[in-house]
Amino acid sequence: MAKQWKEVYGCNQVWVDRTPGRALESFPRIQPRPALTLSPGCTLEDAAACARRPTTMQLLIYSASLLVTILTLILTIYSLQAPTWIRFDTPSSSPFQFSSIYGLTQKCDKSNLHPEFQCRPFPQLDRDCQGKSSDASGFTQHQYDVYNHTVDRLNHTRRAQLAPLGGGSVILEDPIQSDGGTRSGFGFCEKWNTAAYTAQLSVVIGIINIFSTFLILIGNNYRQEHGWKICAGLVSIHVLFQSLAWILIITVINEDDRFYFGSRLSTSTYVSIVTSVIDFIFLTALLAAGFTGIFTSSSVERDEYERIQ
Repeated sequence: MAKQWKEVYGCNQVWVDRTPGRALESFPRIQPRPALTLSPGCTLEDAAACARRPTTMQLLIYSASLLVTILTLILTIYSLQAPTWIRFDTPSSSPFQFSSIYGLTQKCDKSNLHPEFQCRPFPQLDRDCQGKSSDASGFTQHQYDVYNHTVDRLNHTRRAQLAPLGGGSVILEDPIQSDGGTRSGFGFCEKWNTAAYTAQLSVVIGIINIFSTFLILIGNNYRQEHGWKICAGLVSIHVLFQSLAWILIITVINEDDRFYFGSRLSTSTYVSIVTSVIDFIFLTALLAAGFTGIFTSSSVERDEYERIQ
């Protein structure tokens, strides 16, 4: 006897009478899937390949990440190489002109006797790192002796540098060394060298971020969906190192007595601050895009479709 079929449709179930004399069987009703929308230039045969392509928003964000990383890397290298973190100039009314510029790895001086900047490595352990620093407010006579006409000979041997101030001259003497010339604590040279090391590390992080972003752009769908976490992590490390460098320099100029009246922050310090601001703004935008689901929206849409068996 041939089987008889009878279907009764409900709102959410399908009732099927397979054979005469048997009760109706209940099966869940299959909900229709949304129609597959192909992107421009895609055919039904290559629909799977088109679905794996990154969205326009993903490409824009990663391209912007690459450009911002290159920009901040250039600014970081400039601030690291240029000896213009701190600058000192004598007043224009002074008969003897003298200028000093400080970089993270060198110091340059020029005067009437030497019109061009002459640079040397900075800081040097035996020349710049002896003694302890003190607050610039502790301006004392035994550290800075002002002579209007003649300079008395010192009874002890100390390094000194002549610089004009107002209508007279200033003898900039190294602090008196303690017994054995030992130093303790996190002093001037430690802060300055730490600023240089963090700036160099930020260059390394910037190069790694460039290669990582490029690999994400040419990578598969998984890289494009989760690569923003790597980019955000590298940018956060870069902004941390870059900020630590200029924070240490600002701390040194405010606390160390070798930066006497007339010293001021110069170009490289401001470039470093601008770099940190750019990194922070982009990091905020990247995290906002990641947590709002911009990088995972395309995969969610593809999950709505099932493979046909």
